[in-house]
Amino acid sequence: MALLDLADFLQNLAAPAPRAGAECHVPLAVTPDGKPISLPVKLLQHGRGTGARVLVVLFHGSINREKRGFPFYEGAYALPALAATDALCLSIADPSLWLSPDLTTAWYASNRYANVPDAITELIAAAMRASGAQRLVLAGRSTGAHPALLQALRFDGCVCVVCNPISHISAYGPHAVKRFLSVGWGLEIEGKVDAKAMPAAIVDDCSDLYHKGHAHTLVLLQNTTDHHLKRQGLRLAIRVREGARMLLVTRFFPGSLGHSYPSVEQATWIAAAATAPGVDRVEIGELQAQIAAGDVAAPPAPRPADPAAPAHDLDLAARIAATVTSVTARK
Repeated sequence: MALLDLADFLQNLAAPAPRAGAECHVPLAVTPDGKPISLPVKLLQHGRGTGARVLVVLFHGSINREKRGFPFYEGAYALPALAATDALCLSIADPSLWLSPDLTTAWYASNRYANVPDAITELIAAAMRASGAQRLVLAGRSTGAHPALLQALRFDGCVCVVCNPISHISAYGPHAVKRFLSVGWGLEIEGKVDAKAMPAAIVDDCSDLYHKGHAHTLVLLQNTTDHHLKRQGLRLAIRVREGARMLLVTRFFPGSLGHSYPSVEQATWIAAAATAPGVDRVEIGELQAQIAAGDVAAPPAPRPADPAAPAHDLDLAARIAATVTSVTARK
């Protein structure tokens, strides 16, 4: 299927039965050596088309570039659980991975050429408007949890489902962090990587922001044998200020040890977040238990998010043009 420009991609989302598989590479910047950087997005699946629409946005974690091509669209595991819902399922790939074929993860953080988080925010806002979606669900696992957590802070009333989150960049494996800083920022770090080494444009630790409070529902799924637990998921859970807006689910899975989580189990939580009557953590948890047990034949139509939530009505085209002009001027 040929790539669509942004206008056609959004028009497809507005259709009564959007075409699954539609893909768009939103231009963000051009590097001084002429390499284009774009934000890849793909509509993986549309729901049954009845009731209130829900927009589900998925982010990928670290990628083995020898085994997977790029762009890689996370989310195949969630599609069966979402097939009977009203959800439009979008997957966004990390644009920084265009910069080098050996870059495995970049947390969807800004690079020296483009403000990636702002571009994602504007794309999600545009997709919400075009589709008429009344609820937003953001999901990511491992390093893909970082962008889900950050974007959720920009959309009050949404639901954020993260699994084994890597929410603190500088506390992750030093090789991956140093490689991103080298490729994305031209920084060569000797010795230990810490918060002081991170460019100011990067949100290093999402828990710093969640410690200030949040206005959405956070579902944190955590494998108790994850070797990143203490420095990542547990740190985030402890620092969350709005405890009543968080559902912490810790599990031991005999067949999934370490930094892993059963995909089917995670998918049931995403489906529950998309179809629960409201966005309260108890409603989502109760419905997930029913879905996991096979007791839900037809998910109820969800209530929309708080209408008082900000619309984030941003001008994507103008921002893209300004970014490209700025980068070109630095050549």
